[in-house]
Amino acid sequence: MMEKIDNKTEEWLDTSYKKGLDIIKWYLGDYIENLTPEMLDKAFIKWKDDNTENKAPNDWIIDGLGTLFGKYIIQNINGKWVIENHLGKHLIILTDLGTKIYPIHSVSKRVL
Repeated sequence: MMEKIDNKTEEWLDTSYKKGLDIIKWYLGDYIENLTPEMLDKAFIKWKDDNTENKAPNDWIIDGLGTLFGKYIIQNINGKWVIENHLGKHLIILTDLGTKIYPIHSVSKRVL
């Protein structure tokens, strides 16, 4: 079952996008307007190799890069954020063709 996202989820997405942009700026040195999956991957690798005390927390990486990846998918494949309510609630992208994509979950699998 799919549910529309509510205002609270929209706010969470906005906060997570901002976290993602902060991560990009921190690890790639600048804000990049047209992010690509390769740039997100480069930031992830730099984060993974970061052994400093200033390393971004796991949840920032999962939420921030996951939502930025989702935004890229939405802009390039056409879809929307929805909540999938099956065996728990998950924020996913549902494409116009009905394909389900799990960008936040895919980042979490790399982090954890």
